[in-house]
Amino acid sequence: MKNKKIIILGSKGFIGNNLYKNLHNQKMNIMGISRKEIDFLLDNSSDKLKKILSEEDILINSCAVAPCRDISDFLKNMKIISNIQKAVSQVNLKKYINISSDAVYPDLKHKITENVKPHPLSFHGLMHINREFLINNTCKEKTKINHLRPTLIYGTGDPHNGYGPNLFLKKYFTNKKIEIFGNGEEKRDHINIKDVIKIIDRVIKKNLDGNLNLVTGKLITFYEIAEEFKKMDNKVKIKKIKRKGKMPHNGYRAFNEKKLKKFIPDLKFKSFQNNLFNMINEFHEKN
Repeated sequence: MKNKKIIILGSKGFIGNNLYKNLHNQKMNIMGISRKEIDFLLDNSSDKLKKILSEEDILINSCAVAPCRDISDFLKNMKIISNIQKAVSQVNLKKYINISSDAVYPDLKHKITENVKPHPLSFHGLMHINREFLINNTCKEKTKINHLRPTLIYGTGDPHNGYGPNLFLKKYFTNKKIEIFGNGEEKRDHINIKDVIKIIDRVIKKNLDGNLNLVTGKLITFYEIAEEFKKMDNKVKIKKIKRKGKMPHNGYRAFNEKKLKKFIPDLKFKSFQNNLFNMINEFHEKN
C-alpha cells in the first residue's frame, strides 16, 4: 500500500474531507480530488481521471450531488458516475470503495441487514443503487468492490444542515428554536462521522470484500435529540411544526449491526450524548 496511492473523489465533501484529514494524518500516500480539480459533469473528466489512476490504486468514491431530490439531480449523478467509470473500467484497481446510502433499502418493520434486497423508494436511493450497478459492471474483475451504506450521519463539517443533529446544533448556537416535525417521533439510527471514518479506515487496511451497512444498531427519535440540546441548556426552545406529507420510512428505520461488529469486533460507539458534547466543544475550539 505504501507504493500505491489512495484516491478520494469528492475530497471536499462531508465524508471525503474528514477521511482525507484522517488518512493524511497517518502519512498515507493519498490524493484528494474535488470538483476544483476535476468536474465529473464535463465530458473531458474521464481522460483527466484516467491519467491519475494506476494499477493497484485504491479509489474511494464519495463524489455525488447529494441529497438527490429530483430527476435533475438524478441525471447529474448518472453523468458523474458514468464519467468516473469510463476511466475506472480501463485500470486494474486494487480496491474500489463506493460511499452509497441506506436509502437503497425499502421500508421494513424489522431491522435491515446487508441481506435485504435493495428496493429504493426515493430519487436518492434510486441514484445510489444505479451507481452501485454501474460500478459492479464496469470495474475490472480483480478489483475488490465495497459498497458502504451509511445511515444518517452527523458530526463536525457537515455542509448540508439536513433535518437532525447538525441542523439542531446550528439552531442551538444561534439561539433559535429547534423545530421538529409532528411530535418528532420518528425512530432513526444516527452514526457519527468519526465512526464512519474509522470504519472506512478499517475497510482499507483489512481489504474487506463486499457490502457493509454503516450503522450503530441503536434508535433515537428526533424529539429525544432535541431534548439532549435542552439538557445542555434549559433555555433551548423546542417547537413542533405541522408535518407536510407522509412521515419518512413510516417513522421506523432500524438496522442490524452484526456484520459490522463481526468485521470490527473492537468497534465501540460512544453515546449520542457524548458525541454531542464533543461536537459542542469542537465548535467552541474553532470559534
